[in-house]
Amino acid sequence: MKYMRISGKKRKDCVAKGKGGMVVTATREASQIGIEILKKGGNAFDAAVAVSLALAVTEPECSGLGGNGFMTAHLAKEDRNVFLDFWTMAPGWATPENWKKKDENDPAVYTVGIPGEAAGLDYICRNYGTMPLSELAAPAVKLAREGFPVSRLLANDLNTFHDKLARYGEGNNPYLAREHWKTGDILRNPDLADSMEAFGAGGADAFYRGPLTDKMIAGLNRFGGQFTRKDFDCYHVRPGKPSFGRYRDCELFSSEVPSTGGTAVIESLQMLEHFPAENWDFDSPERLFVLSEIFKKSFADRYRYLSDPLMGEALPRAGLRSPAFAAERAGEIRIGRAEAPEAGDPWPYESPDTTHFSIADAEGNLVAETQTISAFFGSCLVPAGTGIVFNCQINSLTEETAAPYRRTISTTSPTLVFQDKKPLLVVGSPGAYRIISTVTQVIANLIDGGMTAEEAVFAPRISNDQNGRFRYEGDFSPETIRQLEAWGQPASGMMPMARYMGGVGAICFEADGSMTGVADPRRDGMALCTEPAARPAKAEAVFSYRSRRASVSRGNRFRGSSVRLRKRLDLGDTIY
Repeated sequence: MKYMRISGKKRKDCVAKGKGGMVVTATREASQIGIEILKKGGNAFDAAVAVSLALAVTEPECSGLGGNGFMTAHLAKEDRNVFLDFWTMAPGWATPENWKKKDENDPAVYTVGIPGEAAGLDYICRNYGTMPLSELAAPAVKLAREGFPVSRLLANDLNTFHDKLARYGEGNNPYLAREHWKTGDILRNPDLADSMEAFGAGGADAFYRGPLTDKMIAGLNRFGGQFTRKDFDCYHVRPGKPSFGRYRDCELFSSEVPSTGGTAVIESLQMLEHFPAENWDFDSPERLFVLSEIFKKSFADRYRYLSDPLMGEALPRAGLRSPAFAAERAGEIRIGRAEAPEAGDPWPYESPDTTHFSIADAEGNLVAETQTISAFFGSCLVPAGTGIVFNCQINSLTEETAAPYRRTISTTSPTLVFQDKKPLLVVGSPGAYRIISTVTQVIANLIDGGMTAEEAVFAPRISNDQNGRFRYEGDFSPETIRQLEAWGQPASGMMPMARYMGGVGAICFEADGSMTGVADPRRDGMALCTEPAARPAKAEAVFSYRSRRASVSRGNRFRGSSVRLRKRLDLGDTIY
């Protein structure tokens, strides 16, 4: 039985190896733009700004200037890790009284929050970058103006959401240029090019306090919104420290609230540490059962305790990330007895879609950034003359929870992993609630399983949450699934390499000083390196077990997993 395969994709670019700088993004064009910025002498933060704008052009269904994001980063010269919150903020008219009328009006505009991406990119450029914003925006401006061939995934998304986009179509909406899109069709967005050019010249002021602002407000209010200049003018970025935790001999730095993903990943891994992973096969029912129960518990805790910290609620963040709390939660798991998820009590321990990219430069700066418009094509509102797709990020607000300038919670988990004070992994993923389980499994595969970076990302995944929705992909054995169901965990399967399970962008730092970048083949991504290594003579060398994990980590803790994956991965020599 094949353990996993890439479903016939002949991908030569989802893995890159080498030294210098590395860029891993969700589209080829964005990766190429990012690597060119590094080759010009820009740092990882310069490349991050250019990549983010390029993704707004080539992956408009997932992110853009109408969206938001989080960044976890390492500043090499200062040896300091930072976290940047440029998440969407509810507008001033998001009040319980207005939200009572939500069902009486067009629902789309009630899902739109004030975008934070422009403010975030401007902040990154001014505080961490080395190049002018106009120069970093120029490649994306050119790409939007001249056009690019749409991928299979983008063509499918454009066709799937055509009717909703048409419902809110204004002006020369570029996404409605064709009734039916095909792979290779050219998508041009001159309005977006103009918007980005204005942003490049004027920074955040051009987006939040200029003529472009008026265009966006007018377009949103035509569909029932009550947006004002004040809503945009008062938007601000929240810089801070990332969430922190430990897993085995590694240090984890990830997203902080209002993104709850980082805390949930840390809690999940710290629970997993209390189980004998070294004695389990990769697709054993015991391993999948424990992961499933862990995800249910961490999601229950996330929903019970975490929200926007500026809304006046006390949040037990330290308690949720406490190893002692994780030990208590892990002690509640009984293999063979699936339980309905309930939140624990961390107080005694107190002291849809998205995109992700990972970047490292030669100076040692690291960027893990996850950004989104919340669902494919967000609200589908594209104000005339802007080319900008607006988010639907506040769609979870209700009459009870609506509050002006509130930021909703998120599962995004841009994460840095260090071992012996040196970087080991830069990782993150899109995928809604599956982000937490996906990032957790990739980290565990690498640290516990002794897997290569490729294997850790390519390996089949599962997911579960506070509702007990267990999903699995790939070819886990029927015997394993039957055993899980006998233990009380209903399971739902899907095709191998399912887009549903995210699209990891990862950079792994090897013992010899090189890097391996991996763009998840579940999506359209590309990994590129400024100083690529020579292509190996045989693909077998790529997947052979590497003893360096035994020397710098804990070796192959998933019994035989690396050997089986090497034999079962049907990739031939197509990954370079």
